[in-house]
Amino acid sequence: MNTKASKSAMTEAKVRRLSAGSILKVCLFAIIPSSAIGLLFGLFALLGFDTVRWGRDAVLGVNGLLLGTAMGLVGGLAVGVANFLLIWMGMAAVSKFKTTKLQFEDAQPRPRS
Repeated sequence: MNTKASKSAMTEAKVRRLSAGSILKVCLFAIIPSSAIGLLFGLFALLGFDTVRWGRDAVLGVNGLLLGTAMGLVGGLAVGVANFLLIWMGMAAVSKFKTTKLQFEDAQPRPRS
């Protein structure tokens, strides 16, 4: 989609620095899929399948449901925070040398003058 019409609707912004809060919000979206997977494993453990383990022991029933969901949340949180730290350090290092360019499409294109 590199037509002239689509290029004219694109806006470019230069960013010196992204805030840590905005990067953290994006990275913490890792909680959503991992908690869904943890819940799915917990449901299987509730049904008697050997999907949730603590140490070397299988956890079944309601305890497996709760533990599976908790493991999904904690795992997603750990991955999100680890990604945040790596991205934040990288963006901080890059922002010392040059600005970042963001291109985005306007929701309502400006009329041509």
